[in-house]
Amino acid sequence: MITDGGSDIVVLRYADVLLMLAETQNEQNNIEEARKYLNPVRNRAGLQDSPASTKDEMRAAIALERRLELVGEGHRWFDLLRTGDAVSVMNQWFKDSGVPITVDKHHLLLPVPIGQVNTDPAIVQNPGYY
Repeated sequence: MITDGGSDIVVLRYADVLLMLAETQNEQNNIEEARKYLNPVRNRAGLQDSPASTKDEMRAAIALERRLELVGEGHRWFDLLRTGDAVSVMNQWFKDSGVPITVDKHHLLLPVPIGQVNTDPAIVQNPGYY
């Protein structure tokens, strides 16, 4: 008998869904449609409608709203990876914190398990893990 059912819970908040929809609409240049998904999240939090009027402004507004709305829920890292901002955000944080570390995009990769590499010679290890 398997008793692992308690760890198989997925938490998906409505605000997250709305913000994902806003992001997808904005990336398809449907700024007004994106606004329809972003503003209910802002309004529920007692904020006014977003003043963003361009694709870049809306992208920044959605990113900020995700950061504020979903704080502590484990979304930020994946948002940074998905949007391609992980390296620049991390490097800026290290610089601002006085930490002498520089991150490159190959640092974002995890190693391919050696068991997988050994089973198929066509599988290549990720850069930086040789």
